[in-house]
Amino acid sequence: MSTEFSGLAALLTLLSNLFLISAPPEQGAEKELAPPAVVVELPETVMGSRCGEMTCDELLGELVQRYPRHGSEFVQDCEAQAGLAGLTLYEHTGSRVVGLTCWDAEVVTEGYSEGYRSGLYFGALPYPGDEAEFPMEISSDDPTEQAVLERYPEQVAEMAFDCALVGGSINILNNAEQTELQCFFWAGAQPLDTDGDFVSDGEVSMGASVDFIRGLGEAQ
Repeated sequence: MSTEFSGLAALLTLLSNLFLISAPPEQGAEKELAPPAVVVELPETVMGSRCGEMTCDELLGELVQRYPRHGSEFVQDCEAQAGLAGLTLYEHTGSRVVGLTCWDAEVVTEGYSEGYRSGLYFGALPYPGDEAEFPMEISSDDPTEQAVLERYPEQVAEMAFDCALVGGSINILNNAEQTELQCFFWAGAQPLDTDGDFVSDGEVSMGASVDFIRGLGEAQ
């Protein structure tokens, strides 16, 4: 991944990699916890120092098995960009979350005495054992809307998981007699590591606000 990678290119890459718009969604998060074994060649070294009770290599392997679409695409896309796969463990709303970042392989020294490394956020996945707290709650004070949400539990669970992956927030839309779920999130910001620990110390660009929408009741 070039150090000249623009914020717009980062945004487009993020959306295409996650298949949030063009690809059919997987089954609900609960069903994704015990998938068939995934065969994907993991990187020799996973960058990071905050991986909880596991080494970062072990953690990435576990994430790939539990979340085959998201985990394997992160590994393969980062490798395709000649980048370094990085993991960062942090807490969000009381549970542990693993941030996925593809870092540039080269350190740039121009303008920084210690050099810097830029990267691309891919998203976040729940730390093994904290899955139950990861998806956001999707509910409505409107009884009619809530009844529709309860009618399509799998689609609501899929949306809750995929929106949490990108750190988004959910809006419930009623259009043409159909209830739709809109995930609104911020994408395209480039993290910057200035001290070599593969943890973001700031951002090169602020990115842009984007969204994706799924209609409840549509054929999957």
